[in-house]
Amino acid sequence: MPESWPISRRIGSGFLVLTTMLVGLAFFSHRSVGTLGEGYSEFRNIAQQNVAVTAYVEDIFEAMIAAGRYSTGPNSTDRQDTLSNLDEVLNGKEFLSPFATDPARLQEVEAIIALASDFRRNFLQMSEQLEIAAQTRSQFDARTNDFEKQVNAIF
Repeated sequence: MPESWPISRRIGSGFLVLTTMLVGLAFFSHRSVGTLGEGYSEFRNIAQQNVAVTAYVEDIFEAMIAAGRYSTGPNSTDRQDTLSNLDEVLNGKEFLSPFATDPARLQEVEAIIALASDFRRNFLQMSEQLEIAAQTRSQFDARTNDFEKQVNAIF
């Protein structure tokens, strides 16, 4: 049948086939790039969540280390380090934005923030009790020294 067609129809049919193939390839390419874009968007979101979680974990571990040092030998530097690291976790609301698209993970992060708030409150109570204990000990040591002086003065 194509042998009976005039040359203009043959050329036009060839161009029609090539144009159809080109449009099909363009459509396929457009869909593939869209799919890749969605994949990269998801990857970027996961990477931002990873950065946020890493920052939270770093601050929490630094707070735990400083709190451990404070509990063995209370000093204002470790107390301040603990509180500042916990405040970074509690006040770091910009880290919540990567989780806005994932409500389940956002709930988990909010639970971590609530636990950090409990940790801060309990640490403050512990530090107050340690200060009271240190004052009591210094008073006890002073009384003990006075008692020893009195006993030595008698004998």
